[in-house]
Amino acid sequence: MGFMIIATLYIGISSSINNIILMIRRFFKLPRLTHLNRRYFSTYREERDTFGPIQVPSDRYWAAQTQRSVQNFDIARDTDQMPVPIVRAFGILKKVCAKVNLRYGLDPKISDAIIKASD
Repeated sequence: MGFMIIATLYIGISSSINNIILMIRRFFKLPRLTHLNRRYFSTYREERDTFGPIQVPSDRYWAAQTQRSVQNFDIARDTDQMPVPIVRAFGILKKVCAKVNLRYGLDPKISDAIIKASD
């Protein structure tokens, strides 16, 4: 339960699915499977933006503009992650928000879980 709360807290911090996968892999000490990425997950879907259609891997949750950025810039690597001080700052922010929203009707179980995870 504690890991799920931390993962939920982290999802609120970062929109990058790769960072979440990396965090889970590190937590469970799973090996990196980068050699499997394109060989086994080679199906694509077509996304569109103002530049036209582009093929996006089906195992990714992003859309056309992010795919263009991944192709054109050095981003979305497994080593990309939020700096620890930023993660801690978001934890403090979420803790304060949980305390305030408790006064405005947030379920005490949810509030306590957020506060516990952010400590």
